[in-house]
Amino acid sequence: MSWDEGRFDRFVDATIRMAKGQMPGYGQPHVLLPYAPPDELYCLGQVRTVLRSRLTQAGLVSEPVAVAPLVAQATARYRNRLLNDADDYLSFPKTPSAAENYPASFTLQ
Repeated sequence: MSWDEGRFDRFVDATIRMAKGQMPGYGQPHVLLPYAPPDELYCLGQVRTVLRSRLTQAGLVSEPVAVAPLVAQATARYRNRLLNDADDYLSFPKTPSAAENYPASFTLQ
């Protein structure tokens, strides 16, 4: 996945529509924009400038939230947890790449 300006514009438009109640936000108070790791600095710049500017023009206020520290904090509880049953280890992903097949709620509960 490489950076796509058109996709980002659609994301901004959808974000504004959701914030104004013109499009369902599915009960979530936040929006997510997936991007490729090499595009991170560019994406952060776009979110801080373009997205914030367009939201302000639409009469809205934004607050970017870094998710990685929140996930690290939530998962820290499980880092050294004791496995009560010999098969408890089966509930964890075998590799980090396998973790994407688990719902976020598995991590945050």
